[in-house]
Amino acid sequence: RQQNKPVPFFSPWGPRYKNKKSLIRNDDPEMQTLQEIGEIFGKLSEKGFQVRFLLMPADLYGTEINSLSPVFVKDYFQSLEERAREQLSSTSEVIVRPWSLIRERFWRYESFQQEVAEDFSRFVSTSEYNSALKTAQAFNPQKREESARAYCIERVVEGRIIEELYSPIKLSLVRKEKDMLDGPLKRLYVVSKQNRAPWMARGA
Repeated sequence: RQQNKPVPFFSPWGPRYKNKKSLIRNDDPEMQTLQEIGEIFGKLSEKGFQVRFLLMPADLYGTEINSLSPVFVKDYFQSLEERAREQLSSTSEVIVRPWSLIRERFWRYESFQQEVAEDFSRFVSTSEYNSALKTAQAFNPQKREESARAYCIERVVEGRIIEELYSPIKLSLVRKEKDMLDGPLKRLYVVSKQNRAPWMARGA
């Protein structure tokens, strides 16, 4: 604050898995989460802090790893961006940058990915991989092992890239156990339990 620099926050946001509608309505769980984030940023603003918020649609996790329709994922995140700007622009600078774009523009992505893939056990513990296997069984049972391994590698690489490019504070929208692959990212857990991971909620 004394240096007159914004506090950089970062939140990855997954695509919908159980709700098959791409449009976010006023009564959807996503709106509750965005409203709570806005309240957090509003309190910081009242204390004299500027906030820069990087919202990262995790598009490739849905399409490449869990085989969701690219059209559905794109439409959902377009709706999310519109809603996020409506809710958060008054309290923060909002930057929406999907993982696909960040990955594409980071020239060392492939070398990072290869490093993690070749020495998988050094970066991913057995418990973390087993947790990913359980999730893959629910969302991509046909390719459970392949999906779980790809997810773990991508998460490790994502953490390194985000830290190198932005050095943000991750405003986590999931429980702490889901963030074990984040590596160097600084993390903050202030979003209430009922508003975490709104993309996992079932549609009405």
